[in-house]
Amino acid sequence: EIMYEFAEKPVISRFGNQAVIKIIHDQWFIDYGNPEWKEKAREALANMTIYPESRRAQFEAVIEWLDKKACARKVGLGTPLPWDPEWVIESLSDSTIYMAYYTISRHINQLRKEGKLNPEKLTREFFDYIFREEFNEKREKELEEKTGIPAETIHEMKEEFEYWYPLDWRCSAKDLIPNHLTFFIFNHTAIFRKEHWPRGIAVNGFGTLEGQKMSKSKGNVLNFIDAIEENGADVVRLYIMSLAEHDSDFDWRRKEVGKLRRQVERFYELISEFASYEAKDGVELKNIDKWMLHRLNKAIEGATKALEEFRTRTAVQWAFYTVLNDLRWYMRRTEGRDDEAKRYVLRKLAEVWVRLMAPFTPHISEELWEKLGGEGFVSLAKWPEPVEEWWNETVEAEEQFVQSVIEDIKEIIRVAKLEDAKKAYIYTSPEWKWKVVEVVAEKRDFKSAMAELMKEQEMRKHGKEVSKLIQRLIRERAFEVKRIDEEKALREAKEFIEKELGLEIIINPEEDKGGKKRQAMPLKPAVYVE
Repeated sequence: EIMYEFAEKPVISRFGNQAVIKIIHDQWFIDYGNPEWKEKAREALANMTIYPESRRAQFEAVIEWLDKKACARKVGLGTPLPWDPEWVIESLSDSTIYMAYYTISRHINQLRKEGKLNPEKLTREFFDYIFREEFNEKREKELEEKTGIPAETIHEMKEEFEYWYPLDWRCSAKDLIPNHLTFFIFNHTAIFRKEHWPRGIAVNGFGTLEGQKMSKSKGNVLNFIDAIEENGADVVRLYIMSLAEHDSDFDWRRKEVGKLRRQVERFYELISEFASYEAKDGVELKNIDKWMLHRLNKAIEGATKALEEFRTRTAVQWAFYTVLNDLRWYMRRTEGRDDEAKRYVLRKLAEVWVRLMAPFTPHISEELWEKLGGEGFVSLAKWPEPVEEWWNETVEAEEQFVQSVIEDIKEIIRVAKLEDAKKAYIYTSPEWKWKVVEVVAEKRDFKSAMAELMKEQEMRKHGKEVSKLIQRLIRERAFEVKRIDEEKALREAKEFIEKELGLEIIINPEEDKGGKKRQAMPLKPAVYVE
């Protein structure tokens, strides 16, 4: 005999009440152990996309061990078991295909409102036609006579179900894999035609509260109504999505939520300001303007891909934090500028940013969309797509180079304790070193790269240095180095670099200060500070 017993510890409901468990006799079961049914469930799972993919093995294991599942109870709200009305269908058994009902519920509600619905006439025959059979006008006429529902309405219900099914995604928590989510697969294969079997499941994680696992048994749960009243619905929504990714858990920390709230307020202020700008076409953009638009393209691409894969944390990183950080850098780089090019960039950024943020902060985004003069609701606006002419990998590489030079000089000053320094001499890489990098990136082999480079007289003059550089690049696997005009990038940003560092910047002087010149490498210039 198999004996099932409950854990001997109190179970606390979401409302703080202690739950009392009753042992039920003469129970009804669903036979998930049926071999033919299991095989169908395996087939359905094999053709589904699971996010994260690492959870597929758990679904496979649950399908294997799942056997008889109690499906009815004697107390509480619910649908009476048709063949034994003393019993009520248990919620997990009754909540696996309701997404199919969503496709026709608006029609049912309308018929009820108009007094044209007799629930007693909604027979299995009616639902079989909607959910299981092919389109058939004759059947629709027959069902009109039997149900009192116009054939045209029955056809619309059938059409709507066929449009929405199979459902693309079922999203739920990882603790439901051993029951609800696996029942969902089983029950769809039992009831629907193969072409209507579900296509994917996205599994999400649990929430913790100030580092402690939220648990009904412990009584430490987060009341979202209180959280929303304190922070606003958009901040709560954004915070959760910024931490949760697939089945990873998120930790609710009040202090961090407060910090995010201030960032969201800043987002609102910035878009409100940019809404007054005009985006006049044909303006001449500087490199830093092109960089901002290129980075905006990156954010669109990154957020879109992440959302398609239910990676909400990554999506928020791209749509909110990356854009915010890039904007901060852009504003630093263009401080003191107030021209048409800058206003054009900021206006375009605002129009894209609000749409990117609409899934995460829907209420604020709607208000900002109106400020921007957008048509209709932002939730119905076209999702942003990268603008082809905004792509500019070279400009991004140049700006990243400028940033790294600034950080390197700051580090030199810190380590060498040169707080009173007045000048910094920067030496960029000579042409022959760039040539070595490009050949190594192509050959990825010492012998082949050396043979190719030694064909040129200029390279033979640097024979030993070339050999050492090839070995170093191969050892460090430095194959993906995008070529840029380092000197041009530094000269264009010279004024900004001097302002950031409080130093006079001298780029590629004839004098070799401190013998540093020969140390210059592609994207890693030599620096001497005095």
